Amino acid sequence: MEAIKSVLKQSNSAVEKLDVTDIEKLFTADSKIYESGGSEGNSAQVNSKI
Repeated sequence: MEAIKSVLKQSNSAVEKLDVTDIEKLFTADSKIYESGGSEGNSAQVNSKI
């Protein structure tokens, strides 16, 4: 559970700082990304938009 919390904290911090450099290392390519209750797609799709 602590590993999950760590990944979420790192991801949230990167987004808040508007610095998503190396954020892909936190997720597998098929990870699902949700924001405001809706799906943004998987990690590969989201990273391709950045």
